[in-house]
Amino acid sequence: MKDALPGTMEIKVNVPDDAIVGALISGVESGIYYWVKVPSVEFLGLPGVIPTGSSWVKVIEGDDISSYFGPLQDGHMILIEVEESTGKEKKHQIGKKEIAKALQLMAEKWPQHFKDVVKESGDAVTGDVLIQLACFGDIKYG
Repeated sequence: MKDALPGTMEIKVNVPDDAIVGALISGVESGIYYWVKVPSVEFLGLPGVIPTGSSWVKVIEGDDISSYFGPLQDGHMILIEVEESTGKEKKHQIGKKEIAKALQLMAEKWPQHFKDVVKESGDAVTGDVLIQLACFGDIKYG
């Protein structure tokens, strides 16, 4: 292993898809609607999405939870940000690359939220942080 910065060690961590999906669900269901247009979350590129080994399919009956696995495969989650001061709308597309980058940022700068994702103990705030990092590369709201 190499030192990322003096006095630190760079490591890699595998985050289970179920843990990420749990954070996305928490964010979409109750964490992001103070900055995202309601209702505006859509999923693209979902044919063939497989909720691999997911317990989520059984948890929320009536909802197609497989949609949340789309961004972890070849699909995307689309949401519309509403700028607070101007009311201007901006579309964001989140896929596997954006989520991976968001998790890396979360591990580096907001480790308490990263821990909550990995341990599947997060809440709406954890989901909101993950989604904001995927959209903006930082926490813009809240």
